[in-house]
Amino acid sequence: MTNADARPDYVFVDVTNHEVTDIAQVLEDKDIVITTDGGRLNISSYIEGNIEVDAMGRMGYAGATFGNHEFDNGTASLARLIDRAKFPFISTNYDFTGSEVNGKTLPFKMYDVKGVKVGVFGLTVNTRGMVEAENCKNTQYKDPVAAAQWASDTLRSLGAQVVVALSHLGWKSNPFYLGDDTLAAKTSGIDLIIGGHSHSDCIDTVANKEGMPVLITQAASQGRILGRVDIMLKKE
Repeated sequence: MTNADARPDYVFVDVTNHEVTDIAQVLEDKDIVITTDGGRLNISSYIEGNIEVDAMGRMGYAGATFGNHEFDNGTASLARLIDRAKFPFISTNYDFTGSEVNGKTLPFKMYDVKGVKVGVFGLTVNTRGMVEAENCKNTQYKDPVAAAQWASDTLRSLGAQVVVALSHLGWKSNPFYLGDDTLAAKTSGIDLIIGGHSHSDCIDTVANKEGMPVLITQAASQGRILGRVDIMLKKE
C-alpha cells in the first residue's frame, strides 16, 4: 500500500455502536464506501439487539462479525437477529452446524469498491467461560489463526487486492486468549485488522510472518470513539 495521491482511492470506516448523526458527519467528509463492525451488540438487554441492528442498517453497514455478547441470549435469539439485519454477519472461525444460526452467516465476503476487490472475513473469541454453555450449544470455536490464513489465502486466490479481518479477539494476547497482535504475526496476506473485545483505543502496526506490516485498529467501546481508516492504493 502506497500513498499515490492526496485523495484515497477508497475508505473504510470502523464503527461500533455509534450514533447515526456521528456517522452522517463522517460520510459528509469523504466518499465512504464500506462501514463495518468488529462485534459486540448489547443484546443482553430487554431489547435483545433490535435497536442496535436496526440502527446499523440505517447507517449503511456492509457487514459485521460476532462478539461474545451476541450469544448471551442463545443461538435462537441470535438467528432471529441475523434475519432482522439488513447486512451480512461474517463468521470464519465458528462452525454453527446443528444450531439455529447454521446457514445464516458468511465465511467471508468480497466487495467491489470502485473496481477494487476488497475481501473481508470475521473472527470471534472463544466464548468458553464468558457465555453459558447452553447458550452456545452446537457452536464450535475453531483456531482463529488457521481460519484467518485460510480466508486470506482464499480471498487472494479470488482476486482480492485488499484483505480485512473483522476481529473480536482483543488487541493484545494474554495467557488465556490469542489477540490481534499474535494473529497478525502468525499469518500473511492480511492488510488491516478492525478489532473489538478489549475495548481498546488503539492504532498499532505488527509485522506478519513475511515481514509485511499489518495495521490493527480498535475504536474503544460504548460509542466513545468513531474510528476511520483511510487506505490508499497506488493506481497501476
